[in-house]
Amino acid sequence: MRKCLCLLSVVLCLTATASHIRETMTLAKGWNAIYLESEPETPACDDFFKDMPVTKVMRYCGKDYVGSPKLDDNGNEILQPPITYNSWIRGNPSASTLNVLVGGSCYLIFATNAVASKTFLGRPTVPDIYWRETSDTNDLMNVAGVSSRAKVDAKAYFGEGPFDGKYVFTVGGVTNAYPVMRQMIGSKITLESGKAYSLSAKEDGEWPGVIGLV
Repeated sequence: MRKCLCLLSVVLCLTATASHIRETMTLAKGWNAIYLESEPETPACDDFFKDMPVTKVMRYCGKDYVGSPKLDDNGNEILQPPITYNSWIRGNPSASTLNVLVGGSCYLIFATNAVASKTFLGRPTVPDIYWRETSDTNDLMNVAGVSSRAKVDAKAYFGEGPFDGKYVFTVGGVTNAYPVMRQMIGSKITLESGKAYSLSAKEDGEWPGVIGLV
């Protein structure tokens, strides 16, 4: 935890003085799990996705989960809230609960066609990733992103945090109604920079993973 706080302190100092960084978002047809390192210069969803074939964007809200158990007036434990997302739906502002993109966050984005890439300038942001302990594959609700300039091993990348090394899922699928989770198998699971994944965890925590800004 001490290392996590030190890393966050470094990022806070950098974000206070650093200029914008250049970031590239690449989308395949269907659902994409994306991690944004920075807050785009043009953060409004209507503007950012204006010329992209994107119909729905969902921001993962891990901090809606409360780590310590909550009790009701009778002393019974209250069930923790389910996985939570804020959503932007193209052409439907009344149904949208997401208006702007926030850096350091994970998003599920549905594209009707493959998008080679979108490069934009953004201000570096402190990662906003919270974890909850999971008991099995049916209880997964952690979505965490990768900030690295190369592909990395999952255990090495999240090794000092809540990630237990058991389950890593990619997010995909071409049906607009819901994304599909696919488990990654192997003794060494390689993760890609700028992508987000669903992972199991051994404990609650705020460990964001390795922070890379260079």
